[in-house]
Amino acid sequence: MSMKPPVLAVSRGRLPGQLVSDLEGRVELREWTSSGAPDADELAEFCADADALVCRSTDIIDDALLVRTPRLRVVARAGVGYENFDLAAMSRRSVVGCITPDVVTEATADLTWALILASCRRVVEAASWLKDPERGDALAPGFLGVDVHSKTLGVVGYGRIGRAVARRAEGFGMRVLHTGRRDDGRPGWTPLVELLTQADIVTLH
Repeated sequence: MSMKPPVLAVSRGRLPGQLVSDLEGRVELREWTSSGAPDADELAEFCADADALVCRSTDIIDDALLVRTPRLRVVARAGVGYENFDLAAMSRRSVVGCITPDVVTEATADLTWALILASCRRVVEAASWLKDPERGDALAPGFLGVDVHSKTLGVVGYGRIGRAVARRAEGFGMRVLHTGRRDDGRPGWTPLVELLTQADIVTLH
């Protein structure tokens, strides 16, 4: 008699096609397909007989959920934090929690630089002006924005993402200052008030 494969519930939307192919035949895959995230009752019903759950940050994994999901043994969040995990409740019920701590570091740093450049060079405003049929011929004053090259970048919060943002600043010939809850001993650490007085651009992480 063949054993029923474990149930993997995914509340964060559809998995990539290749991953689905890899899991085929190994698990019973259940994916949340409704628009928006499930509420607490919907989540409990969705994974009532699941052995594992891939969740999102809005899914609260606590006693109220775990008492309704007795088979659950692994909860994995496709993200960095675990603030939605009640670790004590999970430990009492022998449920393992997993996160993906470095999965969005480089992508977030890239996006941070997109925002820095768009803000300094007024990309969004200039693009809107360019599409305006009533714009006339003269470029609006200030649309060239300000230089980024050779400026001072202040990074508040110097974890994985903050450091990735700072690495990208090297290509712009920037001086980088950073701060956090305490002096981490890294070159460039500066108290917050001093950083704010010296930095031309400040990014928060």
